[in-house]
Amino acid sequence: MSETNSSGGTELIRSVLCSGVASILSDATEVALDSMMKDGTLRDIPVINVVAAAYGIYRSQRERAFAHKVLRFLRGASDITDAQRKSFSAKMAADPTHAHEVGEQVLLLLDRHETAEKATLLGRVFAAYVRQEISNEDFNRYAFIIDRLFLPDL
Repeated sequence: MSETNSSGGTELIRSVLCSGVASILSDATEVALDSMMKDGTLRDIPVINVVAAAYGIYRSQRERAFAHKVLRFLRGASDITDAQRKSFSAKMAADPTHAHEVGEQVLLLLDRHETAEKATLLGRVFAAYVRQEISNEDFNRYAFIIDRLFLPDL
């Protein structure tokens, strides 16, 4: 696994424990496509311009929505004391594989959530996990419930 892939799952965990949010999307592919468009390699094909413009609009809207969900998740998870953050950070540092799995799971869920409200709920459940009020198994169970149920049913 590359450094980006192996650390991507832990970046969200670090964001909960700190204040920054890491960019973990595939920048290399984006840079290569942008470069080919600027150089004219693909720019000369009319349909490519239409597809690229449509993709740019879709991508920017999708990125904005994802960023909003990440911020809502972080806001939902903000009710954690410094002592709880340090304890959880030490727990994650002791098992980087688990930290990556938890972070990756949260990122995938946030990407899949159709509403920002679900991201806030997931953040609250994650905060309960950090505070050790629920187990990892319970966190997974609640995360699944939040993801799958119709929001008014929650």
